[in-house]
Amino acid sequence: MIQKLGAKGIKSDERNQREWDDGSEHDDVTKIYVRGGREGIRSIYFNYVKNGKPKDGSIHGYFDSGFTQTFEINHLRGEYLESVDAYYDTKSYGMQAIQFKTNFRTSELMGYSYECTMFTLAVKGKKIIGFHGSNYVHILSLGAYFISITPTRLEVKGSMGSKKWDDGFDHENVSKIEVLGGFEGILYIKVDYIKNGKLETGLVHGDSGGDGFLQKMEINQSKNEYLVYVEGYYDDASETIQGLHFQTNLNNPVMMGYKKGRKFLLASNGNKIIGFHGYADKSLNSLGAYFSTTTPNKLECQGDRKGLPWDDGCNYDGVKKVYVDSISDIDSVRFEYDNGGKVEKTPYRRDVTNEKEVMIL
Repeated sequence: MIQKLGAKGIKSDERNQREWDDGSEHDDVTKIYVRGGREGIRSIYFNYVKNGKPKDGSIHGYFDSGFTQTFEINHLRGEYLESVDAYYDTKSYGMQAIQFKTNFRTSELMGYSYECTMFTLAVKGKKIIGFHGSNYVHILSLGAYFISITPTRLEVKGSMGSKKWDDGFDHENVSKIEVLGGFEGILYIKVDYIKNGKLETGLVHGDSGGDGFLQKMEINQSKNEYLVYVEGYYDDASETIQGLHFQTNLNNPVMMGYKKGRKFLLASNGNKIIGFHGYADKSLNSLGAYFSTTTPNKLECQGDRKGLPWDDGCNYDGVKKVYVDSISDIDSVRFEYDNGGKVEKTPYRRDVTNEKEVMIL
C-alpha cells in the first residue's frame, strides 16, 4: 500500500507557489539532480524506474546558474532511497539544503544548512518511490510517496505435485533449521524464525513420523549471522529433495542429507534469506525462498568530527587501492573501489600536494 507524506517546508499563497507531483507509479528512484546557489535550491528533478524501465522526471523550479549535484541509486544491486533531510529558511527564498539516505549510504549535503529549519521524510520499513512539492523561484516544499519493501521471492525448485506450504516473509531472520533425512531423501524440514525480535517456532513440512537421521543448524543472532544461499539436490525419479547445503554470511556451511541428484541453487546476490516455501507430503518435494536486502553494518567514524562529513557508501565489491596525502599529518584520504569489475575512484576531499598510493588490496 502506498503512503503519501505531505509536503513540508514553506507554504504561502503570497509566494505564488506552483505545486508539482511526480506520482507514485514507480518501482524505485534511480538518480537525483539538485541545482542550487547561495540563495538556496533553485531546481530539482528525479529519475525513476517504472515497470522495470527507466523514466526521466521533469525539472521542478528554475534551471539557473549555480552548482549542480547528483546522487545515483543502484537499484540493480538492491539499493533504495530510505529518507530525505531538507533544510528551509522562511526569511529567505525557500529550501536551502537537502541530503538523501539509502539503505547503503548517505549523500553529501547539497546546499547550505546554516540557521535553517530541518525536516525529515521517512517511514520505517518503507522506501521512497516518488516525490511531490512546490516551487516558485526556488524549491519551497517537498513531500514523498512510500511503499513497503517487498522481499525477493525465488520460486520452488523440484516437484509441485504435493501439498503446498509457505512460511511467509514477515521475519527478520532464520533462527534454526531442522531436517529429517532418510534413505530415500529428506522427509521433512522445519524452520524457526525471528519475528518482531522474538522466536517464532515453525511448522513441520513433510512426514515427521518416518525413520531417519535428524540434523539441526542454528543461526548465531548475536553475531548478525544469516543465511545467504541454499544448494539443493533433487531426484527426478522419486520427486524428492535428497540433500540441502546451507551457507551463511559468516562462511558457516552445513550439509544435510546427500549430494545426489540434480543440483539447484537458491541465492540472491548475497542477500538474506528470511523465509521458505515449497511442497511436501511424505517427503520434501521442493523448496523456494524469500530474500531481503541486507543493510551492511556501519561503524561510526572515530576521531575529531570537525570539517565536512563524507560517505563513500558500501555499494562496491571491494577496496582496490588507498591514496593518502600527507606531509606531517594525514591531510586527506581517498579510495579506489571495485564496482562490478569497473574501477571507481572517489573524488579528492581537498587540495593535495603529496598524495601517495599506500596500499593495494
